[in-house]
Amino acid sequence: MSRPRRAPRDAVPRRARSAASPPPVGGAGRRAPAGSFTPSPLPSSAGTLARPVPLFDLAEKYRQLVVKYERDVLKTSSAALLALAAMRASSTALATFRGSRIVVRNGRWGELTKVHVPWRVCHGATAAEHPGLEALVLAEVRRLASSRRRLATLRCAAAAGEPVVELRLEKLDLGGPVVLAMMTDVTEAMREARELSELRERMMEQQRLRGLGELASGVAHDFNNTLNALALRLARVASAHAGPGDRAEDLRVMTRIISDAADRVRRLQELAATRLDRPAGAIDLAGALLEAAAIARPEIERPGAGPSATVELDLAPLPPVLGDAAEVRHVIVNLLLNARDAMPRGGRIVLGAQPRGDRVVLSVADEGTGIPEAHLSRIFDPFFTTKGDKGTGLGLAIAAHVMQRIGGSICAANRPEGGSEFVLEFRTAASSQAAGEVGGEPGGPSVAPPDRPELRRGGSVLVVDDDADNRDAMAIALRMAGQEVDVTGSGREAMARIAAGRRYDVVLCDLGLGEVDGWEVARHIRQDAPDARVVLVTGWAEQIAADDPRRALVARVLPKPLDLDALLATLADLTRPGAPAGA
Repeated sequence: MSRPRRAPRDAVPRRARSAASPPPVGGAGRRAPAGSFTPSPLPSSAGTLARPVPLFDLAEKYRQLVVKYERDVLKTSSAALLALAAMRASSTALATFRGSRIVVRNGRWGELTKVHVPWRVCHGATAAEHPGLEALVLAEVRRLASSRRRLATLRCAAAAGEPVVELRLEKLDLGGPVVLAMMTDVTEAMREARELSELRERMMEQQRLRGLGELASGVAHDFNNTLNALALRLARVASAHAGPGDRAEDLRVMTRIISDAADRVRRLQELAATRLDRPAGAIDLAGALLEAAAIARPEIERPGAGPSATVELDLAPLPPVLGDAAEVRHVIVNLLLNARDAMPRGGRIVLGAQPRGDRVVLSVADEGTGIPEAHLSRIFDPFFTTKGDKGTGLGLAIAAHVMQRIGGSICAANRPEGGSEFVLEFRTAASSQAAGEVGGEPGGPSVAPPDRPELRRGGSVLVVDDDADNRDAMAIALRMAGQEVDVTGSGREAMARIAAGRRYDVVLCDLGLGEVDGWEVARHIRQDAPDARVVLVTGWAEQIAADDPRRALVARVLPKPLDLDALLATLADLTRPGAPAGA
């Protein structure tokens, strides 16, 4: 009996084989040719075919690739647009240098470098000059390229001081030594910064002057009262010694000294506040110069007091000028004494003046050591002095203030032959009158015309002043003029007397009374006695504007120290029949 044949080990049932293997390539029933590729089934842990990748996953990956590409393109195009905009910039000049050659530059670069004037780096006066701006930049490019630095920033200016540019140099790694140069014109910015700095300096100066003014105002009231008492008592003595003689001349000189002292107090106040009265009228400048020289000579030409110094005058015929005689005397005396201090070995001081068109030019020249160049721009600043503890730094500041107020000018320079020279220019009175600018005496009363009536005797006057010496001096002077005088040191007491029915022809009231000021006293008096004539007496007359509404409360504003003749003239004018009570 024959045994059945066994199937080979690798034999697979036909059904299973047909289910597990795809049909052979080349048609049913045909074997794939040798060497042909037959795809293998995708692995599957479950023994089945893997699922295909979803379409939306492929779309997301594609989207991400597109976004990345767009970003790269945007960066590249933005850089290109930025470079193009920079090259077209109108405010910044751009150029690249390779060695000593400009590779590329924009239009602004050509505009800044087309003017061939000397340029230098603003590192100080010793900086080397270059024939042009481009030559300067090229020199700085070479310096940067040969150094280890990668960046340089500097400021350059034309030899005349303007224009000014900011230059920035930067080394780039572009396959060789390439330097990028950027220039910006900062002329306007520098000018604005300079103007702002000058404005700040002026504001600081005003603050310093205000502090000085507050200090001066604190003592001006008492000092002017003292001067007023001296002036009135001196006027009484002078009236008893009228006529020629040494004593009468001494009294006149003392009167002038008191007047000048009052003007100096007034000028200290002017440093802190603009003078609100109009400048004085025409003055005899030659006469003021002769008086100033006479005042200063005893201090300058002192025999046996060191090296000899002399004052010489060279005055041409001069027309009247706009100014104030006392102020001009003070300015010239100060300049003469400064010239003496600048001549330790002695020498000549020449005071000259001559007309020049609608101006009169005055000069004070000395043979001294001169003014240091660094100080020429500061000598008129308040509190700036080269005399150490011996100087206050106010003399030239006051001189500059006076000349500015009257429409003139003052400057200083060193003379080529040695020494210094101060030059002052005054406006002629004729030119000022043509412009309608000549005013009255600063702070002075409105004096009646020459045919004014005489001050009648027996008039009643109330003097209101908190300074006893000043109050008594005014009372004595008025009683000598035949007036009946009451005095009080209290503004409240004065108001109480008027409110009680006491009447006076004129009330002379100080401005600074402590408890209440003169304006308040005048206001109450006008309410209780509308016909009263109130005269405000103050050392601050120049600081009261002509259009100040408070002036309607008073008939006059008189400055201290009082001039006795002006005071009596004012009283005569106010007490004449029909004189108004208000200003």
